[in-house]
Amino acid sequence: MRRRWRLAGVAGVAGILAGALSLAACSGSSPPAAAPHGTASPSPAAPEIARLSGIGVTWLPHGFVAEGPTVTASSGGATAIQDFRGDALTAPAHRLTLRVDHGAAPSISLPAGKDVTVSATTIRGHAVRVETIAGDSAELGGTLYSLEWAESDKVHISILASYGATLADAKQLAAGLVLHASDPAIGGPADESEIRTAFSHAYAWDAPAATVLGAVENGPSLSKTLVLLKERDPEIVRTAIVTVHAVTFSDASHASVAYSLSYQGTTSTAAIGSAISGEQGAVKVGGKWKVAQQGYCSLVKLTGVDCPG
Repeated sequence: MRRRWRLAGVAGVAGILAGALSLAACSGSSPPAAAPHGTASPSPAAPEIARLSGIGVTWLPHGFVAEGPTVTASSGGATAIQDFRGDALTAPAHRLTLRVDHGAAPSISLPAGKDVTVSATTIRGHAVRVETIAGDSAELGGTLYSLEWAESDKVHISILASYGATLADAKQLAAGLVLHASDPAIGGPADESEIRTAFSHAYAWDAPAATVLGAVENGPSLSKTLVLLKERDPEIVRTAIVTVHAVTFSDASHASVAYSLSYQGTTSTAAIGSAISGEQGAVKVGGKWKVAQQGYCSLVKLTGVDCPG
């Protein structure tokens, strides 16, 4: 159930998200504004502990720490997911997962049944669907609690309490959320499309240099590298074709891109008629998405051509 809750409605990225959500670990220290279980809901002026895709978090159970968020693009908008977990002393294994969907409402609700009890409540003036899922999995601490509601016309929020976190924890987390209307949704379809175009241009090595290097971070500094690449193996340059398989956003200006590059020619690690697959970074520079220089130069180096510096 937990995997379904996390991934429903996120097209093309199931292979990346399955198993774990964290892309980068956050600080291991306890959040300064965290409060013990059962305390009153935070006031509107409470300081933020974290912010996820335009949603501010002002309350966590005592001892909870944040794990790095995952943001993914889909045809319907963008989905951001972040885990908050209890430390080993105060709330071992307890976990709250916050999900923010921009765009179409996600299809993650479970129908009422033998193991699913559905009820309703109101939090911050929003009508909230409450699901209690009994005996879903021993690995998840038995009973799970899910809250789902529309924060606005285009923002939908869900909270999952698992591994022993309580319904009261989920409700108090929800009560302390703050919507920042001025924060744009990150990782939407337009961002993904721009990243795909940047990769297509960056690896079209037989195209004009301005097209190729304009799609790479610090591209102008790599002009000699591109010239050497064309001189060293014109066959690779002529036949290289890049395919972007999935884009996963870590924040508003960084993303991880799963790709493959097919070509005819010989590199230091692959024979004629081969393909290279892996992940590279994308970075937003001056409002435009570009292929991150480090990953780009690492791949180019396979041809025997080094980037400067």
